[in-house]
Amino acid sequence: MKTKFMGVAAALTAALALVFGVAIPGALPSLPAPTAQAQDRSFTIAKQQKYTQKGDRHIPNYKIPADQLSGGTLTLGAGTVVTLESSTTFYSAPNPADFTVYYTGTGGGWNETQATYKRVSGKKYEVTLPEITIGGAAEIEFKGVHRGSPNTVISAKFDVVGGTTQPPVTKPDREWTGTDTHGQFTMRATQGQEPTVTFSRKLGEDGTLSGAVEAWVADQNGYDVDGAKASKLRITGPDGAVVYEASGVPGSTGVAPIQNWAGVRFTLRDDLKVKAGSTIEIVSPYGFRQGNPVTDSSIQSPIGPGTFKINFEKASNFQYPNQRQAVCNPPTAQGDVNGFRIFPRSDAKRQIREVRAVGILDPDTGQLTRINEPFDVVLSPSGVNDTADVRFAKAVPNPDSHPVCALVIFDADREIKPKSPGDQSGNQPADHFTLAARRDVYPKDGNEVYQNSQIEASSDWDKSRVENPKPAPRCGQNIAIVLDASNSVIAKNGVDAEANAARRIVEALSGTATSVGVYNFASAGTRFNDAKVASTPLADPEGKKRVLQAIENYRRHMKDPATLQSRGQGATNWEGALKEIATYNSGNQNKYDVVYFVTDGFPTFSDSDKPGDKPGGGDNGSAGIVHVSDVTRARDAADTVKKQGTRIQPVLVNIPSNFKEPIAKDSTAEVRHLDRYRELYKKSPAHAIMVWGTADPNATFVRDQLNSQTMDVFGLREDTLWGQGLGDVLASDTKPAKQPLPDNRRTVLSDRDWKTWAVGERTATQMGDIISGSGTSVLAKTFDDLDRVLSQLALASCVGTVSLQKSVVMPGGKAPNKPQLEGWEFTAQTKGSYLLDPQGERVNQTNGKTDKRGWLTFNLETDTPDQKPTVRITEKQKDGHSLLSQKQSDGSKAYAVCTAHSNKGGEAKQVIVKTPVNSTEAFELEVDADSIVNCSVVNQMDPEKGFFRVEKVDENGEPLGGSSFEVWRADSTGTKPTGDGPVWRTGQESTVRMDQGNYVLIETKAPGGYSLLPQPIAFRIGLDGVKQTIELTGKQGASFVLESGPDEKTGRTGTFMKIANVTVGELPKTGGYGVGLVGLIGAALAGAGLLLGRRKTA
Repeated sequence: MKTKFMGVAAALTAALALVFGVAIPGALPSLPAPTAQAQDRSFTIAKQQKYTQKGDRHIPNYKIPADQLSGGTLTLGAGTVVTLESSTTFYSAPNPADFTVYYTGTGGGWNETQATYKRVSGKKYEVTLPEITIGGAAEIEFKGVHRGSPNTVISAKFDVVGGTTQPPVTKPDREWTGTDTHGQFTMRATQGQEPTVTFSRKLGEDGTLSGAVEAWVADQNGYDVDGAKASKLRITGPDGAVVYEASGVPGSTGVAPIQNWAGVRFTLRDDLKVKAGSTIEIVSPYGFRQGNPVTDSSIQSPIGPGTFKINFEKASNFQYPNQRQAVCNPPTAQGDVNGFRIFPRSDAKRQIREVRAVGILDPDTGQLTRINEPFDVVLSPSGVNDTADVRFAKAVPNPDSHPVCALVIFDADREIKPKSPGDQSGNQPADHFTLAARRDVYPKDGNEVYQNSQIEASSDWDKSRVENPKPAPRCGQNIAIVLDASNSVIAKNGVDAEANAARRIVEALSGTATSVGVYNFASAGTRFNDAKVASTPLADPEGKKRVLQAIENYRRHMKDPATLQSRGQGATNWEGALKEIATYNSGNQNKYDVVYFVTDGFPTFSDSDKPGDKPGGGDNGSAGIVHVSDVTRARDAADTVKKQGTRIQPVLVNIPSNFKEPIAKDSTAEVRHLDRYRELYKKSPAHAIMVWGTADPNATFVRDQLNSQTMDVFGLREDTLWGQGLGDVLASDTKPAKQPLPDNRRTVLSDRDWKTWAVGERTATQMGDIISGSGTSVLAKTFDDLDRVLSQLALASCVGTVSLQKSVVMPGGKAPNKPQLEGWEFTAQTKGSYLLDPQGERVNQTNGKTDKRGWLTFNLETDTPDQKPTVRITEKQKDGHSLLSQKQSDGSKAYAVCTAHSNKGGEAKQVIVKTPVNSTEAFELEVDADSIVNCSVVNQMDPEKGFFRVEKVDENGEPLGGSSFEVWRADSTGTKPTGDGPVWRTGQESTVRMDQGNYVLIETKAPGGYSLLPQPIAFRIGLDGVKQTIELTGKQGASFVLESGPDEKTGRTGTFMKIANVTVGELPKTGGYGVGLVGLIGAALAGAGLLLGRRKTA
């Protein structure tokens, strides 16, 4: 009982001491002074001071407010509960050993003690503490929880058990500063249970106040405007004199409580003109109301800065005040709209007064949908480059990326209005204002999607790693011509130039041992399959035809309007094209000696769109930006080709020599590829490229668009301003969170414009050297110049050559079925030593033989490029053949027809060939040192002179001996003999050859018992190719011919005739030509018997 009594007495004594402030003498010992008295209480810290990283977790850290400390310390008794709460999910430690708190002790060092953590929900935890005393820096950290998103805000409410506090003191006033469209204002509040709040602002310009003046706090913090006490409005001029004054309790005339008793509104009795420097002040008493939510117990007043709203129209010095126009931004990136900023876009003087309304425009229907979300507007001070910054209370969804529009009230030095049918002056809002929308492209992902998003390039991204093989010095190489089939070639009218230049190479080299393959590329390594042909010998006429057809197929496809309209096929994939060459080389022993890589652009795509790969910028086949990976992958493919022994010769075309294109980092994406990039990389791009609607649709380079300010590059973050001229290309030296004013005066950009989002800039030849080697690439400045440049490269090893193409024809010009073209021997001669022998030595005479395709090339070398040596070429004749004289362009005839192709390009020209005097086997021509000369040399097979044979048979078809015949030339009638004598007699069957012509056959001696032919037999020996034929030319004697035609007797070439005999008595005695023919024919037919069935004619 003693113990209990003592406890009660002690409690009573303590209570008296607290109420009266004295100790009862003779009772218990004195209690401590009130400044150290224990009591239960609560206070809240609205947000963590910072997050401290513990391993891979970030735990909240709090600073104990000074008004909660006593002598710099705070004792939290055992059982104190700290409630941690957030609007965002946060998490408990996975390891129970981490359920502790860190705090700074009285000695200044950090202490750690165990605590009890209770999860109320994913957004609320209660932590029960043992008794601790916080001192030093007065900090406490809760190791048992950690944040997710970096933007997470966690409040801490301390329900203190016991502990110590300092005695109440008079607190100084609190003051906040706010800004709105009319400039800056202040909110000052006394501290206590009944604080007074004063709103004050000074006007910077002359103008008129009208309507009402309103002021309300940002956070009531448990306080309301006192409805029983008067609030006051006072307006004083710049000299301090009162120009307007009103007062009254809320609810009285002209005074109204607003915003749920967070402030008051004063309605002005009349419009009031005021001067610059005037001050507007509202003073309102507030009172604490039990049950109202308290945000921060350390502040004993409402919290500012709040809102101080006036309806003030500045006095305008502009000729055209109070204009109202809608200002819209072009369609931009996807994502929610957090607000926007309006910038000037011209040198017109103007001042934005107000942003009245905001909406989203459907460009298809023209319908404007009002945005009802509340927004704040901050206008730049008068006299500054005028802007308006608008922020929505919460993000506005805009999934279709439609334009955001605002109704703007402004003054200007000119009238600004939309175009109309009667006024096309162009002095419209879009010419003077830029509206930039604030967007979060990935609103569902949180800020972490934008973190660590930059992809840097390796230091050797632009270095060729394999040495380019040296050019082969010989004529007759295996070459590949790779033609750019991207859409830019079509847009810039380069199709014919590429096709013609390639065709010229094929035509010029067709007289050499050269083989040619033709390829084409765009987004894929081959765009048109029928415009691709692998290595084919040009000496083969059919092969040459296939190569030329592939070039023409390229031309046809590229000129088809559907090609330019095709989606995802017109980019520039250097890697894919070079892989085609590598594939051919790997499957053929006769690898390409050189690749002529013709392109009008930089690599904007690669084969990295295959599954598992990540194309730079998330590009697809319609890409238009050069990324680092597009370059490095092309270089790697080129290195493979060079390792195979093939030289790569880039030919860049239609690009200015000093033009430089930025090479984007792989983390830079086009706006249209943002979702694709996010899916592939699981991150946001670091930068996004936006091409505006005013851009040239046929522009092919990023640099062109940047220079014309029709493209912007934006650094992506949660609050990016998307507006024309606001990209990071104009802000590379600013902090990521800042963006500049649009700079419309700039026309040429410098290296500061690409260094945040790109790795460098390169000229066309520098880019080509990445795949070939330093100093290798050549540039044709225009498409018209391509023919000359490509000819100089591709024809270099064959200039100064004369190639002979042998062909053989039969009389009449028809080619034989299997002409013999190999082994024809020619000798070339010059008056000086300009010819090269097979060992490469200079000589004045050399010879050679045609190959199996009939080709032979003589090589020349001159002392100076302008020399034109005369070359005599002599053919060693073959039996049965003779050189055929051919007609030349000037009408003369010669034993060869020659054309020359200059290595400067252009159409082939015919070289006039001369025939040496009295020569039947040589020709001469003058050869330019820079030309490739192809000569057609034709040999005609001599007509065959065949033997002739006559066979006379009896009635049984058996041969009869004892006959003699003669063959005479026929006269002009073709029926009578003419000339000095016969051209053939019996017995000359194997010794006399007969020419082609008309003849008559006369029997001069008949066998015993048989008569002579009554009349000559008229016939003709002709040619079928080079073989002789025989035909009867009339009725005369024809009835006696049983058979005629080519002589098929072994070892004999020529013709023969089989004749029926005539017996004695069958002919009239008068004899002579043409008597008794009917009876003679009947007897002959009867005697011939079965032989009649075998008769045939030539």
